[in-house]
Amino acid sequence: VEVVANLYQENDHTVIQCNIRDITERKQMEIATRHVASLVQFSDDAIIGKDLNSIITSWNKGAERIFGYSAGEMEGTSIMRLIPADRHGEESQILGKIRCGESVDHFETVRKTKSGRLIDVSVTASPIKDSSGKVIGVSKVARDITERKRAEEERRASEARYRSLFEYAPDGILIGDPENYYIDANSTMCRMLGYTHDELIGLQGTDIVAPNVIQEVAPALSEIKIKPDYRREWQLRRKDDSTFSADVIATMMPDGNLLAVIRDITERKSAQEKIAEQAALLEKARDAILVRDLEGTILFWNNGAERIYGWTREEAIGRNIGEFLYANPARFDEANKLAISRGEWYGELQHLTRDKREISVEARWASQIGARHQHRHYGEKEDRSPVYAGAAHGEHWHTGRGHCT
Repeated sequence: VEVVANLYQENDHTVIQCNIRDITERKQMEIATRHVASLVQFSDDAIIGKDLNSIITSWNKGAERIFGYSAGEMEGTSIMRLIPADRHGEESQILGKIRCGESVDHFETVRKTKSGRLIDVSVTASPIKDSSGKVIGVSKVARDITERKRAEEERRASEARYRSLFEYAPDGILIGDPENYYIDANSTMCRMLGYTHDELIGLQGTDIVAPNVIQEVAPALSEIKIKPDYRREWQLRRKDDSTFSADVIATMMPDGNLLAVIRDITERKSAQEKIAEQAALLEKARDAILVRDLEGTILFWNNGAERIYGWTREEAIGRNIGEFLYANPARFDEANKLAISRGEWYGELQHLTRDKREISVEARWASQIGARHQHRHYGEKEDRSPVYAGAAHGEHWHTGRGHCT
């Protein structure tokens, strides 16, 4: 309460008059005002008061931190010093709305700091009115959103990179929801299956596998959801109902959606079948057929070689041919140099069998230049390292070109 006491004389008596007023509401208003003032002063946002001529009347700590100017530097000066020249028109637009009693909410723009650095800000402006309701000024709140804008730009760039990698990946990529309805697919996948992107979206696994494996889709989905490295060969079905072999790698992503990377292995399967056919023919041949790399390491040793020389395939593959097969190493080295320079060599050599018998062979070596991706299989160190193949019949080698895979 507020007490006002007055002392006065009335007749022969001294009278004290006390006036007591309940000021609870006023005190609460004062506390609230101080609280609001504290919030304004120490807010992380810039809170700026200005008149209708854009002259700054108040400037809080947040404004000092964001723009670099102190209150003493800014109060009494124009807000225009914060606005880049190419954005001066924004202030007129904001004041136009304020004079009409309207607010401006979360207007994203660019402002200039004391150092000249441009920053991204989100501005909210509201009219300040007097007791009669007349607009007499502007309360402006500016939030520095530079980091948010930078993060958004980085996210957009990352999404663009991801989309580029996704769209132009050489393998097909499918993304399905947890129920395996497709929600995205890259162009390679669309070409592989013969669907447009719009046609493929909304289909599911049972729509693109061969009829004889449809019943295997549900168990596979269950496995994918618990196994991070699911991999299997599937027979897939194109839009025209033709089928092809595909290698499928799948996993469940953190958001619960399913990701599948699909590679058409039709050509690889065909090549493997041809190789298997060739290998079968080589195994049936009575000739000794072997393949070695440039360093002399044996890579292939057929049944004919086992019969003629006595060493099994397991004993021969991986060994150096010069260590156990040639009776005259010097002659072998000479022939090897000629083969490297000419690409092939034909002549007579002396070979040793497992039981130490020396046999004469008529040999032809043919070099095969391995492609870069084959070198890893051979353990070669250079980009063009020959691999030699030969064949022997009985005790005599004859012409033959081996094939390395």
